[in-house]
Amino acid sequence: MSAKDAVVLAMPVSDLNAEMQNKAVVDALYKGLSNGEMETVARFIASDLEWWFHGPPKCQHMMRMLTGESSQTKFRFEPRNIEAIGDCVIMEGWEGAQVYWVHVWTLKDGVITQFREYFNTWLTVTDISSHGACVLLYHMGHCLKRETDLVKNLRYNTMSANATESPMPESFSEVEMQNKGIVDALYKGLSNGHMGTVAKLIASDLEWWFHGPPQCQHMMRILTGESSHTKFKFEPRSIEVVGDCVIAEGWEGAQVYWVHVWTLKDGVITQFREYFNTWLTVKDISPHGWEIRHENHTLWQSHPRDLFSRSLPGLILGI
Repeated sequence: MSAKDAVVLAMPVSDLNAEMQNKAVVDALYKGLSNGEMETVARFIASDLEWWFHGPPKCQHMMRMLTGESSQTKFRFEPRNIEAIGDCVIMEGWEGAQVYWVHVWTLKDGVITQFREYFNTWLTVTDISSHGACVLLYHMGHCLKRETDLVKNLRYNTMSANATESPMPESFSEVEMQNKGIVDALYKGLSNGHMGTVAKLIASDLEWWFHGPPQCQHMMRILTGESSHTKFKFEPRSIEVVGDCVIAEGWEGAQVYWVHVWTLKDGVITQFREYFNTWLTVKDISPHGWEIRHENHTLWQSHPRDLFSRSLPGLILGI
């Protein structure tokens, strides 16, 4: 599960008349950031901006800049490519083999109303309108031909994580049950406020990824002590085991849906991925997985009954 996630962002395509204007607005925003002209930047953004993020929470660099939490000199956004698609403008950039980012800005009447920030994440944008028939509009890295180190790094991390060349031995079933019991104990500990018990189940160097509106990083805030376990109640509707991962999902009505993917090693949680209001599909991308499941290599997918009528971002996690 060290793989970078593959995000499939589906969106309808609107009229293309304002694309050039939108592109100019976003280009001016990056120039304003580069020059430290934050008042100019603020004029481009709606006061009720909707924000989504995917990546390690510590890498929410743009959010920290726009909210004034950090200086624009802490992390330099230097776009390598800019494209306008309908009412969206997509920027991507990278530095060496370790840093890759994509920003998707949605504009209305020349004002940015929505922002999606992806860090070290594959991104594919697809037209899902009736006339689009799932046409591919954008795919990450198409302008990375000369940046071979980054391409190889991203592709390696995406395609080889947890790869196995032989079927999982039956003895692993005992480990899977143990892993499921550990995650179940974690949620019970959270529910009862036994944070000391919860802490014993998690590695001190836990790797963390999040996708959703930044204000909805509820689990992160609970585990770090930033908020009480009573502020947001995690009540799993299902807990399933997939290899060395345990996937829990829960929902409340039609407005709240979450998925947690916990990775364990030797009975300790070493990695955690938190998805809020995001459809998740887990696929086997190992060589063995492709060999035995040519048509369907899906291991798990979201299935909340109350949210089927909602339009949510879709994300594919490859293991």
